[in-house]
Amino acid sequence: MLDRVFDWLARRLSKRVAQEITPEMMAQVHGLVRRTHENGTPVTNAMTELLRDVAVLRWSTKVLAAKLTTDLYTRGKAGPAAPIPAAPVHVGLRSKVCNQSDFESDWFRYWCGQLKETPTYSRTLWEWVFVLQALFEADLLQPGRRGLGFAVGTEPLSSYLASRRLEILATDLDSSDARMAGWQSTWSGEQRLDPLLKPELIGTDEFRARCRFRPIDMNDVPTDLHGQFDFCWSVCSFEHLGAIEKGLAFIETSVRCLKPGGVAVHSTELCLDGSDETIDNWPTVLFRRKDIERLGERLAAAGHQLVPVDFQTGQDFLDLFIDVPPYPWQQHVRLSYPPKAPSIRVSIDGFASTSIGLIVKAAT
Repeated sequence: MLDRVFDWLARRLSKRVAQEITPEMMAQVHGLVRRTHENGTPVTNAMTELLRDVAVLRWSTKVLAAKLTTDLYTRGKAGPAAPIPAAPVHVGLRSKVCNQSDFESDWFRYWCGQLKETPTYSRTLWEWVFVLQALFEADLLQPGRRGLGFAVGTEPLSSYLASRRLEILATDLDSSDARMAGWQSTWSGEQRLDPLLKPELIGTDEFRARCRFRPIDMNDVPTDLHGQFDFCWSVCSFEHLGAIEKGLAFIETSVRCLKPGGVAVHSTELCLDGSDETIDNWPTVLFRRKDIERLGERLAAAGHQLVPVDFQTGQDFLDLFIDVPPYPWQQHVRLSYPPKAPSIRVSIDGFASTSIGLIVKAAT
């Protein structure tokens, strides 16, 4: 954590001052967070007293979250015992912030059933479901429709859409791209379809007949894709393009890939901080409400429509609960964190954040 503090300071101080932060200074600060002296007596300086319980507080937050989630699941509106509706329902879906009430709705549980997923309080699951509900309400889940997926990773949407007899082009960064470091992408060519194939949703032959893969950089989408698709989508991806402006530009480019009247559905990170401060020019950026509103204005100037955004963040308990690091993909050397903490609201580099889903209708 203190490394991050100094990184933050170094980026904001002048080069001259930053150069004065010596390794000796770093070592001294790290020494302040030791809980004991060499003889075993506790360290009692102010810095240590401030920081020494942070790990314990995080652990307690995880325990509390896991217990609350379990209690919520016993109500039967979400979780393993939640009933799966037999048919989809139109709800007049708008661009929106994900809320606890979404996870407990019929439309959310229906698409979880379609994906063979337990309806849990998971932002990633919400984003997959949001895409499918938006396509359903746009009447785009029809055989023969063409869809373009960006940064698909290992998500199940390509398999599910192919099982509905849609033609899918799945895309992601080339496995040789240095930016793929730390991401699951060691496949190439036809093998890149392997992590997208979900046998519980579709057979291998049927999937390969309806889904193709092409390596594409979202910051440089080829123009030969313009005007070719009925819909496109991305899930939790364009916040990783390096800057807020690059993310907004990608959305505009993605709409150019649509046929007249086509639909783009994207999800990303929304900063809930409430101030003008946010993270930009970083591997993960956080969009503010004003960034989303600016996107709507830019799309409208080109004749497209960002479906009106519901920025309501909800008032149920999990709408107010903010999970903190470490997250499931992160490990801690001393504490064993309980699983199944809800992930509707999370802290990203100290900013409260959540998912927002955006629906864009291309000009006719």
